Amino acid sequence: MKEYVFKDDNIAYSGGLYHSGDKIVLTDEQANAIKHVLEPFKNKDASVNYDDMTTTELKKIVEEKGLNVIETGKNGAIKADYIKALEK
Repeated sequence: MKEYVFKDDNIAYSGGLYHSGDKIVLTDEQANAIKHVLEPFKNKDASVNYDDMTTTELKKIVEEKGLNVIETGKNGAIKADYIKALEK
C-alpha cells in the first residue's frame, strides 16, 4: 500500500469525492486502475534540512503545524527545541 495524491479536482472514487491534493492510500492494483488522476505522494518535509534554517523560520513552521515545543533555553525555546519538535 502506498500514498497517492489526486491531481485533478472532483474525482468520485470508491464512494467518496476527492479534490486536487487529497491523499489516499491504495494498493498498486487500485492505483493502476485510476493512475491517470493520481501521482505518488512525496513527503516534502523529508528532504528539508532544519539545521540550515534560522530559528525564526523554524518557529514559523512549528506554528503553522501546530506543534508543541518543549523550551529548554534560559529565556524560552532555542533552535534545537524547534528542530526536535519538527522531527517527532
